[in-house]
Amino acid sequence: MGSLTDLPIPSAEVRVPGHDDLTVTVRGLSLADMTELFRRHGTALEHIYQSEVMGGDGIPAPATVAKALMLTASLAVAEIIALANDNPKAVGVVSKMSATFQIEALAQIAMLTFESEAEVKKLAETVLQGSGVLTKLVRAMTAEAAP
Repeated sequence: MGSLTDLPIPSAEVRVPGHDDLTVTVRGLSLADMTELFRRHGTALEHIYQSEVMGGDGIPAPATVAKALMLTASLAVAEIIALANDNPKAVGVVSKMSATFQIEALAQIAMLTFESEAEVKKLAETVLQGSGVLTKLVRAMTAEAAP
């Protein structure tokens, strides 16, 4: 029986365009990472989910979701990549990197985060349902506390 501290965290190297010998290491997103991203960018992420997952024909390809993220929530893209690099303070640097790099990094992160395409949809549905419940609970609590 192994210890959790001995488990290797799967990762991938993403080549930085224009620097053949320079790569950036990324890992899959954890539940804590996703919770933080949803807290910061929930509205934009929900919009992407509704338009790309629920409004499309099946689960979209990672590149399609990456494009939607870049068009709708570019700061979220930089935060995703920085978190997956275990360097959340690098958001400013990541936001200035090429779109090619960001799309490739997002694709690698998606593959490391989810084992199947169905898992993406299930997780998004769970998070959005949970968000709705939490929003209603907070509103109810706020209304009760108001004079």
